[in-house]
Amino acid sequence: IDFASFYMVLMKENRILTTLKHFPGYGNTYYNSDAGKTYYEGTVEDYSTGLSVFSQLADKADFIMVSNLIYPFIDSMPASMSSDIISQARLMNKYSIIITDDIACKAHDNPFSALKTSFKAGADMFILMDHTMAKPMSDSIVEWINRGELNKGDLKEKLLRIILRKDYLSGIIRRND
Repeated sequence: IDFASFYMVLMKENRILTTLKHFPGYGNTYYNSDAGKTYYEGTVEDYSTGLSVFSQLADKADFIMVSNLIYPFIDSMPASMSSDIISQARLMNKYSIIITDDIACKAHDNPFSALKTSFKAGADMFILMDHTMAKPMSDSIVEWINRGELNKGDLKEKLLRIILRKDYLSGIIRRND
């Protein structure tokens, strides 16, 4: 925690934004949650320990990336789609941008459903490793908002958090130039 804290402060001094990942921790899980449906392996105490580490660093983070792991004692959905887990991350730092792990990974049967569910759960940004899906995904968000399936006000809040973070970084750059 001391090293990570020092490192995060140093990164900000050098105009680099920081990300905590994979929230809320991997525990004893050794499998890549992007490669297939993966459940958290560990005790509730392991989970609490991971959460403690995140909570001690969250105030220094610009982003908190939620994992694609399923934490069965919290939700049947992966963390990237769990409103309970995303809410925990948001409580740690209301200014951090909550970002998902890859929503088009093999762990998700339908990346469009993963995107919509993650959006509704409170994620602000979405990692998409397959660039060919970027346009259809963004078009889908517009369509869902137009049909009333997603809330336009939620999108405005997400964009405001992102704009404020960009403005924050811009302020750091101007101060250091």
